[in-house]
Amino acid sequence: MEYRKEYEMKIDPKGRASVPKSVRESLSEEFGASELIVVRMTTNKYSGLWVFPPETHQKFQEKLALTSANSKSAFKRIYEYHEKINFDSLGRLSLPRRFRSWASLDGDGPSGKDIVVIHKKDRLEIWDLETYDKVLAADSAALSVDQSFVDSLDEL
Repeated sequence: MEYRKEYEMKIDPKGRASVPKSVRESLSEEFGASELIVVRMTTNKYSGLWVFPPETHQKFQEKLALTSANSKSAFKRIYEYHEKINFDSLGRLSLPRRFRSWASLDGDGPSGKDIVVIHKKDRLEIWDLETYDKVLAADSAALSVDQSFVDSLDEL
């Protein structure tokens, strides 16, 4: 499985996000996941959705519970706002309305809204395309890496 792959997709007006077949198969093979957990997540002050297989979601919660008090407050909010979802027969995830609204994934006319589905090693991330472009810009601005660090990567 690749550790990161991005797909530009659409979410339809009913809140169904198509997920590529290769991603669905990978989730099934790696995690045996037919049921998934969607949570609200904020990164760099931008909101998106993370979708976990149940076992990975549990590990995520356990790891977050061990962090600082500020993160524990975030953990409480994340834990309180998660929901089980499934792929439908056409390979779409039906995302709950309150999650779509929170992550700016609603609407945009009869053909749906442009989104990005990111397949990471342990989860899917779903972002509004415009928001994701802002996340990438913020990440790029924050990426000022010392050359000695880059050089040390050869030793891995």
